[in-house]
Amino acid sequence: MINTDIPPNEAKFDVHFWADYVELLCLVNPDREISHADILDRVRERQDLNEANTQDFTNSSSPAENNDKWDALALNWFNHLTYRSAAFGAFYPFIVDNHRISAPPESTVQHHLYIFLLLASSLRFFDKKNQSLITSDFEELSKQALTQCFPETGEIHIFGSNPYQNSRYNSQNLWARINTLADNLGEQVTAKQKDFSSHNRGDGGLDIVGWVPTGDHNPGRLVIFGQCACTPDWTEKQPSADPNRWRQIMTLKSLPVTTTFIPLCPRDHNGSWHKEHDIHSFLIDRLRFVHYLQEKSDLITGLKSYTIVQEVISLREPVF
Repeated sequence: MINTDIPPNEAKFDVHFWADYVELLCLVNPDREISHADILDRVRERQDLNEANTQDFTNSSSPAENNDKWDALALNWFNHLTYRSAAFGAFYPFIVDNHRISAPPESTVQHHLYIFLLLASSLRFFDKKNQSLITSDFEELSKQALTQCFPETGEIHIFGSNPYQNSRYNSQNLWARINTLADNLGEQVTAKQKDFSSHNRGDGGLDIVGWVPTGDHNPGRLVIFGQCACTPDWTEKQPSADPNRWRQIMTLKSLPVTTTFIPLCPRDHNGSWHKEHDIHSFLIDRLRFVHYLQEKSDLITGLKSYTIVQEVISLREPVF
């Protein structure tokens, strides 16, 4: 059900992607343990098989220089894992000690929440069916996380067509969704129907919508426009929920807060954002998911993809 053969390539050498890969290997390895030396052996093995996309890194290096660079990178990955262990606390399902990571035999529901977010960050290792199930449940988890930011009167809905979740917008095509949303916000649609196919059942780049009712139907209220992204190129998806884009479709008396939900952990060893200049929205990443859902971690057991989490935890495949 999961194929961990190929090391990260889309993200080049961003440390948090490699840290995810080390954690994933630890989960499925028979002894549930991975060391600094183990991961280096695996990368070198994949290089020998021409399966690791590392040519930009190795072309100008001698074998000795190449080994030194990989050794320094692997140390960086384990430093990042040490940061995660402290930052995630009781939710972190691994033990990091002396450049070795291990997964205890017993896991908690808090651990399962973290593992789900790890799997959602690692979609390329799954087949299409499981990818679809995980991404659909990630939208539901994003909705639940946003609920913790809102007052009890707030309304939060999945805007797109999600085959695994119920929503007030679920049975509509995009044009009908837009009109329903505008009415919900007390706004007016300015786009033309002829520009939207009746067969378009997409979300227009908007995954989650939320607002706080004001007691009247007048425009102008606190609104959230959210985009869920599980892929390495998530920074490029932020503009799809940008209110200036949606102002070409409907009036917006007050600008919605653009929010991006990602299961990744794009942080440096001190907890600061990695490549902060790429972030231009309210970002809810893995650590913030855990913060918002710390009292609601049992929500994970109600997701349809919870069985995938359980299967991966029980999986024992030789990876070396």
